[in-house]
Amino acid sequence: MKKAGYIFLTLLEILLFIGCYVITYFTKKKMGMARYIAFKNQSIRKELDVDLIKNIFIVVILILTIIVLINFIVKRLKLNRISKLINFVMLITTIVFTVFVSISSTEKIKTYFYISLFLGLIALIQIIKAILSIVWNSNKVGSKENVY
Repeated sequence: MKKAGYIFLTLLEILLFIGCYVITYFTKKKMGMARYIAFKNQSIRKELDVDLIKNIFIVVILILTIIVLINFIVKRLKLNRISKLINFVMLITTIVFTVFVSISSTEKIKTYFYISLFLGLIALIQIIKAILSIVWNSNKVGSKENVY
């Protein structure tokens, strides 16, 4: 069950990465998609306070990452290599999400709102995987059984 959940979350992350690519590709290649994205960007700006939402997402992702890293540091001697790798990837995805959302804008990247949403979901999924790997593997001291 643990392995199936991990595989499902990893496939979901891959699909979100593919979604980022597909949206960007079709926005550059198809005029209809470019017009739709421009229209949605305009309507999103009118309806929502984008800067506030962006800052809230960044803070939430960073707080969750810090909590997981503190938990990781406390239990690091009990964890196997895969848990350490998952936590490293979580840190990388959080950094990529934070830098992308902080630096980019719709003026630079037309699909900014969609890509930032997808990267945020990827970072959140990676945080969930890191939490689960810490919980599942911290109880197995010296066990050679691999959870994933």
